[in-house]
Amino acid sequence: MREWLKSAGIAEWFCALFFVFLACVSCFCTTQSLCLSIGFRGWAMFVIVFLITLAIYGVTSFFLVRIWNYNNLRYCKKNGITEDMQRNWTIGGFLMVALFWLIFSFPTNTHNLVYQQKANSVARAELGNQLNVFQKAENSVDEDVRIRYKNERIDLRNTVISLQGEFDREIDDDGRPGLGPRAKEFLAQIEEKCTKKRGIGFHHTTQRDRSPKERTRIKDYYHPQIAQLLSEAQDSLNISEQEELKLTERKKIELNVRVKEIYETYDELDAAKETWNFSSMSASKSIEEAKKLIQKGYNDPDYKTIIMDNVFILKNKNPSDESKKYDYNNVQGYNIYSIERLYNAREVWQDFLAGKLPVGFDMLTWILLSAILDIVAFILSVIAFRSKNNQTKQTYKF
Repeated sequence: MREWLKSAGIAEWFCALFFVFLACVSCFCTTQSLCLSIGFRGWAMFVIVFLITLAIYGVTSFFLVRIWNYNNLRYCKKNGITEDMQRNWTIGGFLMVALFWLIFSFPTNTHNLVYQQKANSVARAELGNQLNVFQKAENSVDEDVRIRYKNERIDLRNTVISLQGEFDREIDDDGRPGLGPRAKEFLAQIEEKCTKKRGIGFHHTTQRDRSPKERTRIKDYYHPQIAQLLSEAQDSLNISEQEELKLTERKKIELNVRVKEIYETYDELDAAKETWNFSSMSASKSIEEAKKLIQKGYNDPDYKTIIMDNVFILKNKNPSDESKKYDYNNVQGYNIYSIERLYNAREVWQDFLAGKLPVGFDMLTWILLSAILDIVAFILSVIAFRSKNNQTKQTYKF
């Protein structure tokens, strides 16, 4: 280091200072990405991760400078560098650069740039989806109950009337004994339809003869009872409807609270704008609150499927195993990206490489910016710290 301080010219000093600046920017982005992915919070953890990242970045730069020097003929002669040493350091150096940069710095920097650009809009899109679901549910929850019970009453009446008609035709059939097993079966079906156990819904009579008058008597005997059973069943449906409507009132209140929460979080996202909180070195409070609220929606069993169907583009919408419906392997892409996945560098890259990111993410822009940032920094480090014996360079044959 002393030798460099003595021999460095203005160009080397400029390159070194600019390299340190770009290295700090790159490491800051990497640290943000790692803290988001791992869930680290606070200044203490941020500083620790930043220092580790800076050390790794420095090691990467060291290997690049060493590769450059070991492929310089004058440097090799002056320092006694053999062919084996040159070959081993060149191959090993490139491997270490690939390990530290391609696997560590470059993907995390890209992830952080994507997060900073997209976090607010991703959170708003997910909240908007859930807002539509909950507002629709709030407006229709009691209407759905009323329609369902109306249909049940219509079905009940139509079925009982149909069974009564079958009963009457059986009584009037000259080829059968009238009030026989088949006629009694129709009465039993009416009992079941009216939610009664077989055999307890009717007071039965005995058929005296097969005369038209007797058959009319039997029908007149059972018709009022059928009407009574139908009326009781309809009253029971009315009571159930009212009880369920009382429950829906509570559900409407819960949904209204959920809608208000989403609107409040929307306002916080609009007011905050920033996605990173520098005071606590973590995701901004508005993004964190949105993330929690979004997860709360996914955890609601009543609306989970509707919400997720709006988010995912599935390969197979009706798999035999329902638990695998939203499994990653069954996801073709995303209509709306998940803020939960946006937090994680590995998952963002996984989705990008699999072609599952929604339209508008423009990952290539952030990939290029991230690559340019590090490449320029590494070029400056080589210019600043390479050996002075670099006027003549030879490519070594392996």
